[in-house]
Amino acid sequence: MCRFFDNVSFMDAEGGEIQGYLTMENTFVEAEAETIDGQPALVQKGHLQRRKDHAKGQVYFEKTMIFYEDHYEVELSVGAPEGSKYRYADVWFDINDDWCHRYTNSAGDILRLRPSRGDAQNAAATWRSIEQLDRGYGVWMSVSGPREEILIALTDPEVLRPLPYAGITFFDGHDEVGDQPPNSSHECMSITIVGGIREPVAFEPNRVIFHYRVFLQARSDFERLYGTD
Repeated sequence: MCRFFDNVSFMDAEGGEIQGYLTMENTFVEAEAETIDGQPALVQKGHLQRRKDHAKGQVYFEKTMIFYEDHYEVELSVGAPEGSKYRYADVWFDINDDWCHRYTNSAGDILRLRPSRGDAQNAAATWRSIEQLDRGYGVWMSVSGPREEILIALTDPEVLRPLPYAGITFFDGHDEVGDQPPNSSHECMSITIVGGIREPVAFEPNRVIFHYRVFLQARSDFERLYGTD
């Protein structure tokens, strides 16, 4: 992962707020390790951080992550001030594009991904609604590498279905060659609460709770993937 993985982000006209970004240290969040139903878990509570000046943001979130052998499950609650507007509001999963070969989703989209080549530079163009995605066998998206795959699935898409701008998006960032700073090229899958638009819209309802699962699937065993040293 080249930046942050499983990151909450609300983008408004002023630059937006984010859970964590590159070297930003968000001191407005408390994180505690717990055990839930016998499984290790991480519970985070607090405010997002403004991107421009790193000050405390207006968006409050609570995120509980429960870890299993091959995946983790998340309950995410986000709340924003009444009447606030956003160009996008999402959870994104940032991956270095040197690793990615293919993006797919439950709407039937398939994008072949190549290092040093932006295949989906406009996230608004790749936005898909819950209705488009839910074709009878779940709402999901995945990025595959040469030996591994990351798959994100909504476990309760009916919660987001009434929201007109909810769904998923994919963004394939800048080309690797000539990037400044080096190795900043990235590809992002996003669960969107607000997405697919170019101008900010009202975040209604202003509080949303939903669940998702993230599967980290290897096509080989640990030793073959990473060696024994």
